Amino acid sequence: MKNQITLKLVLINVIPIIFLLFNISELYNVFYGNSDYSFGSDFFSAYSIYQSKMWYIIYLSIFIVSLLGMILFSKTNKRVGYYALLIVNVLLFLYPMCTN
Repeated sequence: MKNQITLKLVLINVIPIIFLLFNISELYNVFYGNSDYSFGSDFFSAYSIYQSKMWYIIYLSIFIVSLLGMILFSKTNKRVGYYALLIVNVLLFLYPMCTN
């Protein structure tokens, strides 16, 4: 029974952990890497997260915090909070695709 619960937690959290690692590496690249982001160029629309470096960092920070919250809610079995953060994370994932 304990193994089944552990397996369920691992399977539920695989995708959020992958997104979490990707966003942390993106945040690291913005500060310390050779990022070739053309922040503020005319290529991006007015509501794009790439309009300024500050907004991109805020976006990544919110995404990271909500992913961490989702992982913590999955461990405490609070489904309402987990599903609310799941919807927030899906919207945060789709936002850059809809605004560029």
